[in-house]
Amino acid sequence: MTGAFCEFSNMAELWTGAVKGRSRLLGWLFGKSSPTQRREAALTGLRRAPSSYAALSYHTQTVRFWVDRRGLRRLVRYRIVPADPEPVEPGLISVSELADRGRLPSDSRSPDYLRREIRRPVAAGVAGALNAARIYYSGWDFSKRSLEADLESRGLDGAGVLPHYYYRDDARRLAAAIDPFVESMLRLWYRTDQEVAEDYELQGFLSACASKDGGDIPGFPARMTTQQELFRLIADLVFRAGPQHAAVNNGQFDAYGRIPGKMAVAFPSDHASFTEADLWEAMPDTETSIGQMGMVWVLSRPTIRSILHAGEAPAFHPKLCFEADDIIGAFRRRLSMVSSDIQARNERLEQPYVYLDPLNVSRSTDI
Repeated sequence: MTGAFCEFSNMAELWTGAVKGRSRLLGWLFGKSSPTQRREAALTGLRRAPSSYAALSYHTQTVRFWVDRRGLRRLVRYRIVPADPEPVEPGLISVSELADRGRLPSDSRSPDYLRREIRRPVAAGVAGALNAARIYYSGWDFSKRSLEADLESRGLDGAGVLPHYYYRDDARRLAAAIDPFVESMLRLWYRTDQEVAEDYELQGFLSACASKDGGDIPGFPARMTTQQELFRLIADLVFRAGPQHAAVNNGQFDAYGRIPGKMAVAFPSDHASFTEADLWEAMPDTETSIGQMGMVWVLSRPTIRSILHAGEAPAFHPKLCFEADDIIGAFRRRLSMVSSDIQARNERLEQPYVYLDPLNVSRSTDI
């Protein structure tokens, strides 16, 4: 394991440094890097048929912090490399190969060899996993899976219940930032309840999502007639696609990368007589274990742009909608405060909870 860190200890310092041009880490982002650096950065994201997911090097999904010998904290993202890395990371391409990244004529492997590597760690197989999802979805309801509805259904909505439940606490802070952002933005276009009710494209979208002949999403509203209904739905969707996904996705390697903790094999049904020997017998072989680790690395790949980059779409440019620019600025400032507070809390924790730090939350689900 290696790592890369920047000179700043929290989000406020990081963004201030970026504006002043102090951070080499953000140099590429703000166009201060050389053409060679930008070219190399682009090439590292491209591969031609690597030998295995387990042979690649990865940056961790989540940003953590590191304390140096002087007691100063730095933001850090670790880089995981294979125990016995190949001399050259497999699949890397050169500039001359950018135009043609197809399979080499000498490559005799099956076209789906990497897909097969992903399938091996799934104990029930792809068909079994899809069947399990189908059974669960049969009782699933959109309206019951919002943040507060889910917490209430599990008896975890009270602040005094499970006081160190950081998912709930951090999720609520992010939701509290998203709600006014969504409402302020939508009010620019939907000024009255009547405008919501008479927007035939919006009503058509809702109907298509809820219809048995369309999306068939259980519990999804088929029609809306008020601003508040629309505000709540969009804020809920933003939360689910961003923070909720991050809470589930970002910790996959931490949860499943340690094979003894989350073995992707079926345990025997007779738990009473389960012995240490049975445990070792249930452990997957090396190939399956590597496949499992590779799979969760793929699923936990770094987010391209965090929620702190919200509002970068051309439609929100100040020249097109100056009101939106103010709303986006307020949203980013609030998220930066949440990020700094989470990092300060995590300094006091033996096991920090980092998955809902806005630094680690994507603007949307990006698989």
